[in-house]
Amino acid sequence: MRSYSEPAPFFSGVYLIFALTAFSLALISGWLGEPIFPLSAFSSPEVLGVSSSVDPRIATLQNFLETKKSPLAPHAAVFIEAADRYRLDWRLLPAIAGQESSFGKMIPWDKQNGEHSFNAWGWGIYGDLIVSFSSWEEGIWKTAEGLRNGYIDQGLLTLEEFMRFYTPRSDGSWARGVSFFMEQIASMESEHEQN
Repeated sequence: MRSYSEPAPFFSGVYLIFALTAFSLALISGWLGEPIFPLSAFSSPEVLGVSSSVDPRIATLQNFLETKKSPLAPHAAVFIEAADRYRLDWRLLPAIAGQESSFGKMIPWDKQNGEHSFNAWGWGIYGDLIVSFSSWEEGIWKTAEGLRNGYIDQGLLTLEEFMRFYTPRSDGSWARGVSFFMEQIASMESEHEQN
């Protein structure tokens, strides 16, 4: 005989499926605020099995970062691959880098190791504590993983919700800045599609 504290297997499975479906619809439709990983993020060429070498997002992002004179420009394909793997809007990480470090041009110095931190995202920086990465690629991958696991999977879905934990002292300018850069990238994508 089952105790009352143990859920019935059928109803718990049905409830779980219902809850996941409702949550997914809420994310995609924007019921929970501006979704930071829209439906287009789930239908990218990389996800559908098309080689990333023909993915137009790579050229768009590389061109965008080159216009910003960013040292991250040669790593556009890594941004796209990480975004696809962690189901992020592909513009999010570059936009955060824009807001936090002028696209990697103003990164903190790792005093302990006496070298560049390769941290263009302000990831894990609290006062004198600086999280360093061994390369831009590692920074892209670790930050993407952290955003997925520590933010999105915890129910933080909008830039404003991110901001409360990412940079709690911000007056809203962080979310506005990231959104601005995401829109700039989208605008460049539209220009490339028209050409």
